[in-house]
Amino acid sequence: MDYQIVEIFSSVQGEGDHMGKPCTFIRLAGCNLRCPWCDTKESWNALGQTMDVAEIVAQVKYPFVVITGGEPLMHDLTPLYRALKRIDCYIAIETNGTICPSKMDEKYVDWFTVSPKPPQYALRLQPNELKYVVDDEFSVDVIPKNYVGKMSIWLQPEASEFQFRAKTAVDIALKYPALRVGLQMHKILGVE
Repeated sequence: MDYQIVEIFSSVQGEGDHMGKPCTFIRLAGCNLRCPWCDTKESWNALGQTMDVAEIVAQVKYPFVVITGGEPLMHDLTPLYRALKRIDCYIAIETNGTICPSKMDEKYVDWFTVSPKPPQYALRLQPNELKYVVDDEFSVDVIPKNYVGKMSIWLQPEASEFQFRAKTAVDIALKYPALRVGLQMHKILGVE
């Protein structure tokens, strides 16, 4: 099976519960949203470099693999999952939460990071962690109450007005101590 790939690279996970872990990122082309502050707009287009599963797996350097996009759950990833599991990979998916995972997604994915986006803040799957971009539209009211205190819920300041958004995120976390302020460590360190 072939996939449209925007990029494959190895670095450290810069966000969330796995921050700092060496990993290989597989960024798929195609997204069902168009967030104005998206930092991976190149993934919106459904076109990328066509690669088959063997070509993708050959570029995996670390056993911790993050499949991201765009929106990775738009694709049938079963052949890729199977190939990654054959080489003992831990598979993490970064999704916007708007697409229900398939039975194969649920079977093979070890970790779901869900970053719901406005205006719907859809959440159509069981996350392992939640990550919300703090911008003008963000309100804690969009966070499902049944997840508070049961998993990490990250408040990530929107990057274009970082200082202002960081203060807002800190103020929210101080008011709601079950929430955590998240940063994009890879951007701070100047790595991919």
